[in-house]
Amino acid sequence: MTILIVDDDPIAGEISQAIIESENYTTLLAEGAAEAGEILASHPEISAIVSDHHMPGMSGIAFYQSLSATGPGLPFILLSGDEPATLISLAPGIDAVVEKDGSLATSLPATLARLLAGRDGERRP
Repeated sequence: MTILIVDDDPIAGEISQAIIESENYTTLLAEGAAEAGEILASHPEISAIVSDHHMPGMSGIAFYQSLSATGPGLPFILLSGDEPATLISLAPGIDAVVEKDGSLATSLPATLARLLAGRDGERRP
């Protein structure tokens, strides 16, 4: 399965990429929502999105909301140092919020596995 990672910080994006790839997923990396939209349009094999929250131009929540209105219906994981419950209240329907902390190397793969369990890699209708 291919996972799209969206993060304006190249180092943070590479860390998420290394964590996800260590679980045998393929990844694509975008430096913001605009680039992520282009990648989504040209890569139908994407099975999930992992996005940073604090990004210039369009936040992770705004990106999620724009996809929810018109997008592919992929599982969406928001990464943030902010309180998850607060972020979930701002974006009802978001699949998961994972804290960017010392547990990221275990919490991110576990969340991905939970959201992708039983999926064959196809986008939701």
